Amino acid sequence: MSAASRSGRPAVLVLAGNDPSGGAGVVADGQGLAAAGAECRPVWTADTDQDAAGVRSVRAMPAAAVEDEAARWLERGDVAALKFGLLPDAEAIAVAARLIRRARALGVEWFVLDPVLAPTRGPRFHGPEGIAALLEQLGQAGCVWTPNLPELSLLSGIPLAGLKGAGERWEAALERRSEATKGLIELGARAVIVKGGHGGEDPLVDSGHEPGRGPWSHERPRLAGPGIRGSGCRYAAHLAGGLALGQTLPEAAGEAGRYLATLIGNRNGE
Repeated sequence: MSAASRSGRPAVLVLAGNDPSGGAGVVADGQGLAAAGAECRPVWTADTDQDAAGVRSVRAMPAAAVEDEAARWLERGDVAALKFGLLPDAEAIAVAARLIRRARALGVEWFVLDPVLAPTRGPRFHGPEGIAALLEQLGQAGCVWTPNLPELSLLSGIPLAGLKGAGERWEAALERRSEATKGLIELGARAVIVKGGHGGEDPLVDSGHEPGRGPWSHERPRLAGPGIRGSGCRYAAHLAGGLALGQTLPEAAGEAGRYLATLIGNRNGE
């Protein structure tokens, strides 16, 4: 078990992209972790040109520099969990896999992977080859994956329309979502938490899927309005913070969902 940081709060090592507008990426991760009561140890994996209008370009940081910086954070001995966001290329994915092995040897137990495959607006970060690399390198790494429905569709090959479940009872869509997680579970995922924000159910349902047990779920209100950028970053970071604090996976997922619902509600109410 890693020691607490100097503040007494657990630290989470975050590898994610830099959004200069502050709406997503490392900045959003830091906000999610702070809300959970954890500290952020940030490492940029990419420098992006993006804002509310979308992502225009992505420049991957040198993989060796990313790995060296992350290793220095690990050497401090206060990292209690790792959270991965944008891994822009195969080299960054390989770095993530090596860091997981290194952190596990140091006693770190939790690794949260937000599979950032495409922005809300802009071209995909990963095509078929990138997705294959992600599955090959990190599928067996024991991560907690936190895909939204479009990401789950790309990872599983199951059409997005069936996962959304619009115009039908949400239970049927939830069964298809469970089916879509089986490939990741069989590869070696510790768990898959499917976020229901893109679904047709109201209230929306976040569902957790773990090896050897039935799915569990949390409901949260489906709020009108534009929502927020970086919601997936904030959710996964808050989840990682809760796990670093010693919460169970369902507890941390429930807290992350409530945090996100409050944040979106406050933003839409402005």
